[in-house]
Amino acid sequence: MGKFVAARRTVILRAVAATAVCGALMFLTGCATAGASASPASAAASEASSGPVAPGEAPIYISVEEGHSYAVSHKFDLMAEILSDGAVTREEYQRAFTAKVECQTRAGWTFVGEPVWNPSDNLMLIQEGRPSEATPSAEVAAARLACTNQFEFISYTFQKETTPVMDPPLLAAVQACLTTAGVPFDSAATSLPGMVGTEASNGPHFDAINGCVVSNIKKLYPDIPGYGLSF
Repeated sequence: MGKFVAARRTVILRAVAATAVCGALMFLTGCATAGASASPASAAASEASSGPVAPGEAPIYISVEEGHSYAVSHKFDLMAEILSDGAVTREEYQRAFTAKVECQTRAGWTFVGEPVWNPSDNLMLIQEGRPSEATPSAEVAAARLACTNQFEFISYTFQKETTPVMDPPLLAAVQACLTTAGVPFDSAATSLPGMVGTEASNGPHFDAINGCVVSNIKKLYPDIPGYGLSF
């Protein structure tokens, strides 16, 4: 069975304290170290290598049906159960995130505080976590990887099929900032893509838009361990 990568919106993730463990797509993005950011990424729907799949790996398939079939055949029980009806609800996403964190805890991670929804789109959970060792053994590294594999497709499906909605306080602050910066936007929209469209990812106002969102996230959510910007 071939392995596929499906198209989706660009995401930039930043960690603002320690290591942020995000409920995002690891094949496109990762949580950056404090003060850094991941480069903008985008992916076109394309068939990747059909070579052997690593033990425990759940590839990203074009369709939910393929993902469910793969989960059943590889005995990924949680993934199979959640994908059985062809959709991922917010509650199911939360359940999968919790299972991933519990698995990572058993593999040596320490988590701080409770997971929080990413305020810019409410499509991913973010929680601060630290590995017990900077350079784990191959066995520990494999165990940690296995914790995320089932979750990634569940996360992908949830984000792909769910409409992003910015937190109301952040939405108001970003709209005020965009107005001051002279950036045109749709005042009726409730998400960053809806407000500015392609301007967010490749237009001349990218820096202003990015700055409006990032500065207000830091202002309104000073304790959040990380955040993502969805375009």
